[in-house]
Amino acid sequence: MHRKLRRMVNRVSLTYTQAKVYRKAGKSLLESRHGNGVNSCNGPWPDAPDTSIQITGTGPISSKPMGRCRMKTLLPKAGGFLRPVMLALCGFMALGPGLHGTEPTDPDLRQRLERFRAVEEVMALVEREFVDAVDRHRLWQGALQGMVQQLDRHSSYTDSEQTALNPASISQADRGFGFDWHYDPITGSAVVRRVLPRSQAFSQGLFPGDILLRSAEQRLLGLSAEQVGRILGRAGDRLQLRVRGPDGQERELELHQQPLDDHGLGRALVMRPGMGLIEIHRLLGRSEQAAPATGTREGPQTTSGRAFRQAVDSLQEAGLQALIIDLRGNGGGSIPAAVEIADAFLSGSAERPMVLARQRGRSPARHKDWLARGDNTLPPMPLAVLIDGSTASAAEVLAAALQDHRRAVIIGSPSQGKDSVQQTFRLDSGASLRLTVARFLTPHNKSLAGVGLSPDIQVEHSPLNRYRLAQRRWLEAQGKDLSPELASLSDPQLERALDILTALLVVHRP
Repeated sequence: MHRKLRRMVNRVSLTYTQAKVYRKAGKSLLESRHGNGVNSCNGPWPDAPDTSIQITGTGPISSKPMGRCRMKTLLPKAGGFLRPVMLALCGFMALGPGLHGTEPTDPDLRQRLERFRAVEEVMALVEREFVDAVDRHRLWQGALQGMVQQLDRHSSYTDSEQTALNPASISQADRGFGFDWHYDPITGSAVVRRVLPRSQAFSQGLFPGDILLRSAEQRLLGLSAEQVGRILGRAGDRLQLRVRGPDGQERELELHQQPLDDHGLGRALVMRPGMGLIEIHRLLGRSEQAAPATGTREGPQTTSGRAFRQAVDSLQEAGLQALIIDLRGNGGGSIPAAVEIADAFLSGSAERPMVLARQRGRSPARHKDWLARGDNTLPPMPLAVLIDGSTASAAEVLAAALQDHRRAVIIGSPSQGKDSVQQTFRLDSGASLRLTVARFLTPHNKSLAGVGLSPDIQVEHSPLNRYRLAQRRWLEAQGKDLSPELASLSDPQLERALDILTALLVVHRP
């Protein structure tokens, strides 16, 4: 009988003008009769406007309409997001009390109905008793967001309005202001994570580490990540910002959208004779517009993978003998891009496969091992990788692959320890759901969750010092004079890497 009930509830369709159902109305609201599977009800509801609920369907009991209920209610109109709850509750009360006068004993079904009733009871109390008028749609959106946030800090629900305002990140967009930001839940602030070279954000002097205080006349500090995203998404082609750096100085900036040229890499330059530096700020996936890399059989297939090989090719023309890969501040991105870059320095074969990264999910369909191909390996050279507390996700995959296979020396401070893989799902309503669907492991099956990747050589570098180095780089790009303090700044992690590579070149010179 309960199987029949479940099937019939699942097949119910509901049309209405006004409706809201309470648990206590379950037995008094409906008077059911059973004849060829037809349920009907008529109840006296004086002093209330008429409300029609048409329950139709062809269930396993009968091919006739399951019934028509005339109800009168003083309750307000139910919104679109209430429809699933109303569907289940009306189906239950139209059918449940009439089935031998008892509620279903199926524990799973009963628990779900109890939850539906609890949600509707809370909603009714909020609307009736809360001191201010409330927007039912916003309540439902908040309930959905809260439900997803209980999973982990990387999963999120974004309503249809916000999804439409932000269809792509700057790593995928053709136009934009040229900066990424992340949300710090401890301070309740949006913090700039990276600034694209040759972008409006860079030319106007926005730096990684800046805290977004205001957008035009709207306060950003203390808002949720969703609220900040909604405000910035509505900025249009012009964005007025007030920001504060780690040095405590506040600044006013005005940015205009412009075409973006983003492949995830920063500088690629010679630091000392024979020693090069490549900065990777973000790992970007496939792009049909990316040009093939030179000197390879197939060539990398991701945007960052191709850009990296092109940067290496350029440095090799300048006599590259040793390389530093700077992953500091890299929040991750595409795991295939990370694997492609690691594959440039590691090789495997069918007889001796070399694992670069492992992914494990709840379903075996999410399980994956990435292997070195062996046909794209660069010539052997000393290699160092810089990491810090902002190095996360796919950037940790890259560093861990090189460390586990003893191909590079890792220098800096422990990484962030984000081992999860997210996927964004578009919903029928236009909203989007970002869920953690898998976790990655290092080649040696080590999880980095919460602990991060430990460097081989630990060298501290304060956020303030790094912020000032970014300021110095910006002043140099603008052709402006440096203060004695800025001119004397050094990057201790980069200097240590250069010294180590110098020693390795001396030891291994022909």
